[in-house]
Amino acid sequence: MHETHYKANFGTAITFEDLLTMKTGIQFGDPSNYSPGPMPTTAEMYRAIGQLKARLAEFVEYYNNQRYHESLDNLTPADVYHGRAESILKQRELIKQKTMRKRRKSHQNQMLNL
Repeated sequence: MHETHYKANFGTAITFEDLLTMKTGIQFGDPSNYSPGPMPTTAEMYRAIGQLKARLAEFVEYYNNQRYHESLDNLTPADVYHGRAESILKQRELIKQKTMRKRRKSHQNQMLNL
């Protein structure tokens, strides 16, 4: 895949991944960072804006529907918004209790076999 790079105000190339992760790699104090670089053509800008919008939409989808948030009891914002939080947390608690019983039983069997 061809990846479009932009020149930031300080001359450092920025990829779409950089925009999403906020890692620009700008090193202040390095004179080579201050060259403006070539300006993209209008066609490149429109293509790049479309790509950026698509990547940002993917990120928003991931952030809201797939990424678990510690501040939301490791649920997704969509789970909380759509009222699924209580049932998910109950299910997790049942799994935790079942796992603890299984581990406890396994440990007791190991102690008996010593």
